[in-house]
Amino acid sequence: MLRIGQLRAVQRAAYFQPMGRRRLFILDGAETMRWDVANVFLKILEEPPGSATLILTAPSPYALLPTIVSRCLQFHFAPLPQAAVEKILKEKTARKATDVKLAAQLAEGSPGLAIEMDVTAAAESRKNALRILERAARGQGFAQLFADTAALAKDRESSFEDQIGVFYGLLTDLLELTSKIKEPVLRNANLAKELESLGKVVDSAWVLRAIAGFDELYAGARRNLNRQLGLDALAASLAQAPSGAAERRF
Repeated sequence: MLRIGQLRAVQRAAYFQPMGRRRLFILDGAETMRWDVANVFLKILEEPPGSATLILTAPSPYALLPTIVSRCLQFHFAPLPQAAVEKILKEKTARKATDVKLAAQLAEGSPGLAIEMDVTAAAESRKNALRILERAARGQGFAQLFADTAALAKDRESSFEDQIGVFYGLLTDLLELTSKIKEPVLRNANLAKELESLGKVVDSAWVLRAIAGFDELYAGARRNLNRQLGLDALAASLAQAPSGAAERRF
């Protein structure tokens, strides 16, 4: 997470006279700024020094405050096809063919992410997230459900934003399956059977409600919301309000 001390350091250094033609600052993961911190950073964007270039990277412009987006030029980078990512992995790594295919699939078009990825851990995190969604949808096993959310909230190997991103990927697949698309393109094809099974229990309304819940959780995390309480509340709300498909089945 980008913190206010880092941004103030950029703010001070940006106004120093550069040794060369320009000073260049790259703020990777700009979406991790808390909103109150982002407002502080607006000052340098409103009156940028002529000798500095600031580059902010984020997965989506919607993850940033509109006031920040309005002061920046936007450059969009499209994801690479899976075949292109697989080719890069074969050239740059010594992974097994099965790991190359899975990493390229889970990276969703990002070769850098695919190269850095711990494939086993990434696959396991998706299985754990899907298990949470399934238990919430069925309204069963609350003790284990809350144990799973507690383990997720305490995980420090990946950021909370990345963990929520895993849920978004699974919910995107579920939305395609419950919308009855003829040829759904699943982001998590390795979990196709499990996703199809869950897709018979929930409907599109449930999936959209879950997505809205994770939107609120993502926004709350930037305001220092307790992660575990947020996850528990979301899981409980999804279980307490089953979809029409779940009502018919149970």
